[in-house]
Amino acid sequence: MNSHSARPTAFLSLAGFLLALAVVLAFVLATLPSLPPVVASHFGADNLANGQMTRSSYRDFMLLFTLGVPLLACLPLAWLPARFPRLVNIPDRDYWLGPEQRDSSLLFFRRHALLLATLVVLLMGAVHGLILQANALQPAQLPVLPFAVTLLLFLGGVLWWSLALVKRFPRRPA
Repeated sequence: MNSHSARPTAFLSLAGFLLALAVVLAFVLATLPSLPPVVASHFGADNLANGQMTRSSYRDFMLLFTLGVPLLACLPLAWLPARFPRLVNIPDRDYWLGPEQRDSSLLFFRRHALLLATLVVLLMGAVHGLILQANALQPAQLPVLPFAVTLLLFLGGVLWWSLALVKRFPRRPA
C-alpha cells in the first residue's frame, strides 16, 4: 500500500472516530436533563440499582470516560510502535517495523487504534442509553436483554479487532 492510497483510509478512520465521539457526547449532554437529580449508576446481579451519584457527578464521569478511555486505548497503540518499536509485541517485529514495512505497519496501528477507540466510544454511548432506560423505571433497573446485547456486540467487535491485528502481523515462514 503506498502512502497516497493510505491517506484516505487514515482520514476515514479519524473522521469515523471524531463523528462517533461527537454524536455520543451530544447524546450524553442532550439527555442529561432527563435523568433524575440522583442517578442510579451501578447495578447488582439482580439488575437493581445498588449505587448512585448526583447528575453532575454522572455527567463528569460520562464525559471523562467517553473521552478518556478511548484515548487511553488509542494513544499507546498509535504512538508506541513509532516511538518505541522494541516494546511492540508482534511476531517478527523487526521485519514488520523494519524499513520496508514500517510505514504501512505504523499506518495500520494508527487506524486500528482509532477503530478500538471508536468501539469504546460507542460502548459508552450504549451504556448511557441503558442508564437512561434504567432510571426511567421505578425502582431503577438495568434492562437485561439490551445490556446483554450491548456487551455481546462490544465483545464481538473487540474479538474481530483482535483477529484483524493477528491476521495483519503473521509470523513469516522460515
